[in-house]
Amino acid sequence: MSAVVRKWLLAVTGFSLKKGDRSQFSDRLSIAVDPRYSLRLRLGLAVGGITLILSMLQSVTVSQLTTAKIEAETGNALVELAHQITDKLDRGMFERYRDIQNIATLHTLRDYATPSEEMRSFLEKLQSTNPNYAWIGLADTLGIVQVSTGKLLEGKNISQQPWFLKGQKLPDVADLHKTVLLPKLLPNFSAESLSVVDVVAPVTDFEGNFKGVLCAHLSWEWAKEVGDWLSALQSRSQVEILILSQNGTVLFRSPKLQGLQMKPKSFDIERYSDRYLIETWVDGKTYITGFARSQGYLNYPGLGWVVLVRQKTDVAFAPARQLQQQILIGDMVFGLVLAIFGCIVAGKIVDPILAIASALHRIRLGDTTVQIPVRQGNDEIGLLWQSLSQLLQKVTEQENQLVASNQLLHLKLSDRAKAEVVLQQSEEQLRLALEAARIGIWDWNILTDKITWSDNYALLFGLEPGTFNGTYEAFNEWVHPEDRESITQALNRWVKTKAEYEQEFRVIWRDRSIHWIEAKGQFFYDSGFQAVRMVGTVMDITRRKQTELNLQKAKDELEFKAIERNEELSQANEKLQLELFERQRTQKMLQDQAQLLDLAHDAILTLDLNFNVTFWNRGAEKMYGWTKQEALGKESHKLLQTQFPKGLPEIQTKLLREGRWEGELIQTKRDGTTIVVTSRWAIQRDLHGSPIKILEINSNITATKRSEDALIASGVRLAGILDIAEDAIISVNQSQQITLFNQGAEKIFGYTANEVLGKPLSLLLPESFADAHPQDLAQFFQSESVARKIGDRREIIGYRKNGTEFPAEASISQLELGSEKISTVILRDITERKASEEALQAANTELRSWVKELESRNREIALLGEMSDILQTCLSIEEAYSAIAGLVQPLFPNFSGGVFVINSSKQIVEAVATWGDSTFTSQLLFTPNECWALRRGRSHLFECDHRGLHCKHRLGIRLDPTRRTNTEENYSQSPIPPASLCVPMMAQGEALGVLYLSSQALGQFTQAKQQLATTVAEHIGLALANLKLHEALKQQSIRDTLTGLYNRRYLEESLEREISRAERKQQSLGIIMIDVDHFKRFNDTFGHEAGDTVLRELGVFLKSHTRGSDIACRYGGEELTLILPETSLEATRERAEAIREGVKHLNLQNRRQSLGSITLSIGVAIFPTHGLTGSAVIRAADAALYRAKQQGRDRVLAAS
Repeated sequence: MSAVVRKWLLAVTGFSLKKGDRSQFSDRLSIAVDPRYSLRLRLGLAVGGITLILSMLQSVTVSQLTTAKIEAETGNALVELAHQITDKLDRGMFERYRDIQNIATLHTLRDYATPSEEMRSFLEKLQSTNPNYAWIGLADTLGIVQVSTGKLLEGKNISQQPWFLKGQKLPDVADLHKTVLLPKLLPNFSAESLSVVDVVAPVTDFEGNFKGVLCAHLSWEWAKEVGDWLSALQSRSQVEILILSQNGTVLFRSPKLQGLQMKPKSFDIERYSDRYLIETWVDGKTYITGFARSQGYLNYPGLGWVVLVRQKTDVAFAPARQLQQQILIGDMVFGLVLAIFGCIVAGKIVDPILAIASALHRIRLGDTTVQIPVRQGNDEIGLLWQSLSQLLQKVTEQENQLVASNQLLHLKLSDRAKAEVVLQQSEEQLRLALEAARIGIWDWNILTDKITWSDNYALLFGLEPGTFNGTYEAFNEWVHPEDRESITQALNRWVKTKAEYEQEFRVIWRDRSIHWIEAKGQFFYDSGFQAVRMVGTVMDITRRKQTELNLQKAKDELEFKAIERNEELSQANEKLQLELFERQRTQKMLQDQAQLLDLAHDAILTLDLNFNVTFWNRGAEKMYGWTKQEALGKESHKLLQTQFPKGLPEIQTKLLREGRWEGELIQTKRDGTTIVVTSRWAIQRDLHGSPIKILEINSNITATKRSEDALIASGVRLAGILDIAEDAIISVNQSQQITLFNQGAEKIFGYTANEVLGKPLSLLLPESFADAHPQDLAQFFQSESVARKIGDRREIIGYRKNGTEFPAEASISQLELGSEKISTVILRDITERKASEEALQAANTELRSWVKELESRNREIALLGEMSDILQTCLSIEEAYSAIAGLVQPLFPNFSGGVFVINSSKQIVEAVATWGDSTFTSQLLFTPNECWALRRGRSHLFECDHRGLHCKHRLGIRLDPTRRTNTEENYSQSPIPPASLCVPMMAQGEALGVLYLSSQALGQFTQAKQQLATTVAEHIGLALANLKLHEALKQQSIRDTLTGLYNRRYLEESLEREISRAERKQQSLGIIMIDVDHFKRFNDTFGHEAGDTVLRELGVFLKSHTRGSDIACRYGGEELTLILPETSLEATRERAEAIREGVKHLNLQNRRQSLGSITLSIGVAIFPTHGLTGSAVIRAADAALYRAKQQGRDRVLAAS
């Protein structure tokens, strides 16, 4: 026998093969290899066999678990991919849907005056920007195509086309279909028939009347882009994708499926509540298929297209099979090695044990001389020998310990008696606390049907303590008839589930009033698990129930009003922004134009239709001598004493008819100098064509005229001047006798020349002037210095023939004709100029007042703009409330005031911001009927010097009725301001609140201040309405409109936030996935409206059975999700069970038709036990939900 065999036998049997011992070796070898006698061999075989069996079970189990996990992950991934594809399709169609709606609102299509060529050019330009539009056309109200791209179908009657019938009322998108009229007109280079998608929208005129229907045929060519994207996605993801229309037509499919006509189960996705299936297709291969239906995007309703994404199970489950094979091979090798190792180790253990056992057997047979082999050491054998030796000693020690235990037991019994006394005291304290909190206690012996009530319990039922006879039937008599059955069912349910009892019901007192009671209790069971006793508490929750009903009602009203005003408030806000921008742009343009006009050398004026000056540039100031402030507001022809070549009415008629006029005018400067100007006039009109201003540009041509006149003979010129001069030209001799009296003098003084020639000059002067200065007048005419004063003017008083006096401006010149001195007086009547100067002074005073008022208005406009900007940037109503006082007070520096807001119930008006000193005189809380402004819907001013109505919310006014005539004095002794103003804050015709102002002095509420208060109230009302709308829209954006629960987007955001919080606090987070069983069959039986009713009622149920920190969401379709922060797995399961049982008792009705009961399949998972990310926990809960459905539905399963 070789050395290798001997070594192996030595290792396995423990025997060494020596020479001469062949017979002994043979006997011992037969014992060693016989499993009945060899413990070491049996132990080795057992270890190897168990290892092999466990390895096979492990590989099968791991393979199944891996397959199930891969199936769930792959299925969910395929579903997610299908959802991404549907989202891309919906977003693409939404862009076209929105484009057509926006185009239908453009001025070009809505205006009846737009020529057809212009509209056609517009549509063709639109088509060129997006080649996917095969055809765009506008049909009138009768269905006749008026204009279209390429003139296709123009004049055709399409009134029976489905897209025209639908587009008359609302925008619409029709599913993919074959065209009927266009294939013969449009070029089609492919062999396939032309398929399009109709996108239509109604067109209205500027009055809102129906004008026609705008339609665009979106060709299926745009789907090539989707196809390229899907092809790339298929090659990258190793999947195959199909897109079906709503009627089942295959719109897109993988190139591998071309030519195949198949109809797998997943084509009819409404039959299955799951989102993916494993099915065998017509090619004989098995696939895992995910599916999704397009749901639309924003206001685009969607076309209901179905996307199927499939993958071969051979590809999907290949990792699971490879893992199973690797585990099986590895475990087999490990089992073989472990079996050999077991044999070796067993040999080391068995030999000493056999020796000890043999010695013990001989001792048992009576051989007392045999000694137990001594085995020293710390191994098991050594410990066995030590144990046998110390056995007797241990028995003695245990007896001693038993005595000590008896003594300790007596001490514990004494401590228990003390604990019972403490327990009785605690029970007494508990009883007193329950009485103080008005919480009743009851104890029901179920075996004897005896109920014991506390005194508080009887009071909550409207009974006197001690009047209850103590049976269940007696208790049931006080319960509302509608709640008796639910209580019985709840008791039966809770006794089965062995959970804590909790129920809300109504009771009827003896005075027939109804009260809500909340009962909680706990069942106690005997050894046979039969309920024998129930103990619990009751509490009155009537007020809480009423509050919940009121809150729900107010919430429903607010949501309805927010939706109703959404569009109106958005349009109003946009219009206001445009008006503010246009005003700023216009002001900037006017400033720039005014600066340019000031640089011109000519006189540039703008006049209103009454010829009053509204603009006066620097050129006019230099030309005429009057400043802008002096000229504004004056009649130009009177200010400049303009002489027209024709009558002014005739010139005005021509100006209005032709829009312009040009001619020469003679005008007088401020210093009295007459100039000749070339004047050009033009009419400025508004947007409606009505004249509003006159633009006048004057160029001074006096020098030119003088040059022309210099060519005329001096004699002729002098005669002409004398004949046409409007000024009085009077010559006197040295005796002050009149020698010359021209026609101008005749007009001014009323005398003819014959009447005054030879008469003294004093005839033309009033007696007071002539008597007061007789010597001065004579010296003036005789002075030799008069000749040097030619051109000097001075004002005198003239005297007319009719006896009237008038102011005049006189200039005197002196000529010597031989020895005789002739003095000539040029006299001008300045009565009108004096009046103009007085008017100008009054106008200047008024202008300064206007400038001051304008500066005040500009400051108010700037503050108003700043207030609007800040309020529009506020993120919440509360933030706006805190900013209002600081923004409004600078606008009304000498006033006290406040902003009041009507609450959601419309019953209370409450102050949200106040400012000013202690003179604030309004109550901070009052009803709308106590304010005249809210009742009338307009501003209400109260002043003590008028017998007006004052609002009831003003604090009491201490007014002496005997002193009404001296109002100011009467109020001087009272702290109550004598004037107040209430302005309602309106938004879209509805009052949101009131702006209240009060003043200590009368006359402060000018018309401008009242108008400013109205403007401030409008801005605040609009800002608050926008903020309320923003908050309402925010709720709409995160809420599912059908169920009222949060939507999937909010779920994803909240889950990420709660996962981070749970990870930071090292707490668990529960996830519950809920699916309605047989929902597809339910829809087929009762209709989709009934299905909506089920989801709506289920949403109401979940909202009423969740904590404030819980988040209930609609995951998709009939799947709902609950996020439970700080919740363990056991608590999550209990909550899920409670929801599952509670839903069964919902009374579901649709149109007064009972819908029966529903059941739920629920899967639960916990972070971080079942996943370290939100998506991982969701998948785990979803997989548990899938297993619940596979195991028969109507159950709760936790993730594994």
